[in-house]
Amino acid sequence: MARANRSDVAKLAGVSLSTVSHVMNGRAAELGFSEETARKVREAAEQVGYVPRAAARAFRYQASKVIGLFLGEIPESLHLPVFNELLLSAIEAATEMHYFVLPILLPLTRREEIPDIIRKTLQEVELAGAIVEVGSHDPAVFKLLVQSDIPIVWLNPGGPASDLPGRASLGIAEGEGVGQMLERIPTEQIKRPVYLTGPGPFPERLRPFAKKFAKYQVVQADSWLTPAGYNSTGRLLADGELPDLIFAANDLLALGALTAARDLEVTIPHTIQLFSYGGFEQTGSPMIQLSTVDWPLEQMGHMAVAALLQERSDWDQKWFAGAEVVTDGLSSQNALRLNLASVAHPRGTTLRLS
Repeated sequence: MARANRSDVAKLAGVSLSTVSHVMNGRAAELGFSEETARKVREAAEQVGYVPRAAARAFRYQASKVIGLFLGEIPESLHLPVFNELLLSAIEAATEMHYFVLPILLPLTRREEIPDIIRKTLQEVELAGAIVEVGSHDPAVFKLLVQSDIPIVWLNPGGPASDLPGRASLGIAEGEGVGQMLERIPTEQIKRPVYLTGPGPFPERLRPFAKKFAKYQVVQADSWLTPAGYNSTGRLLADGELPDLIFAANDLLALGALTAARDLEVTIPHTIQLFSYGGFEQTGSPMIQLSTVDWPLEQMGHMAVAALLQERSDWDQKWFAGAEVVTDGLSSQNALRLNLASVAHPRGTTLRLS
C-alpha cells in the first residue's frame, strides 16, 4: 500500500497543496486560515492516513538510519527482561548494521494516547522502520503506523506471533519450555502445586502447568521483583500446609521464594521443588542454582532487527545462535511468522527423575 501524500489530502479536503502543508505544520491560525478549513484538512489527513515526513520538515535524523522500537511501560526495575533484553539486543544488532535505535514508550495505562504518540513520532522522526511490541494492545491502535508504509516487525514476547501486516511477526512458544520442565522433573507425587506470579497475565507460560495439575494454588505478588517474591512466599509458608512444588512466573520472584524458604529452614528441592521462567544469569551466585526456563528475548531482539533490515536469505546467522524456531510460516497478511522456543534447564532447585 503506497504511503498517503499531500495530494491525497488536498483532493479529499478540496484545498491546495500549500494549504495542506501549512495546516499540517501547525501554521493555520498564524496564516489566517479558518478553523473550518483547518478542520477539513486534518480530518482528510486522518482519513487517508497522511503524516508529514520528518525529512521534509528539516529534522535531524536521516531516514535510512533510525529504527523506532515501540515498547510498553518502563518496568519498575530495568532488570526485568522484556524491556532490558529486547532494547539492548536490538541496539547491539542495529549498531553492527550501522543503524540507531530510538525507544518509544506506549504506556498500557494510557492507551488512548498511543495513536497520538505514534503520530508525533512519525511527524518528528523519519524512521527507516519500526519494531513494535504488540503485547496486550489492541492492534487498532497501530493503524497509523501500518498506513505510514514503513517496514514493520511485530513482537509478542509473551505468546505466539501476531497476525498483522508487515515484514515479520515474532512470538515465543512459552509453553514449550514449561512443558519440557514438567517432563524432566518428578511430578507424580505432587499434591500441592503453587503458581507464584506478579501483576498481569502471562497465560501461555501457565497453560502446561494448569494442564498438568487439575488443582493448583495461585499466589499473586505485589510486583515482579525479588522482595515481592520473598514476602509472598514467606506468607504462604507460614500460613499452613507447605506446597511441594512452586512455579514462579519469573526468576526474580523465584529468587525471593528461594530466600524465604531458606530463612524459614524449608529445604529446596527435597521439601519443595522450585522452578521459574526467564533464564536468569546466576554466574557467581552464592545460592543454589535455579531450575529455569529460558525466555529467548535476546534472540528475539536480534532477529527483529535482521528481519527488518535484511532479506531472509541474507540473515546473519550469528544473531540466531542458540535460537530454535518452533513454528515458521506466513501470516494471513503475508508477514513472515516465527515463534521461538523456550527451553527448560533443570538445575539445583528441582529433583531429578530416577
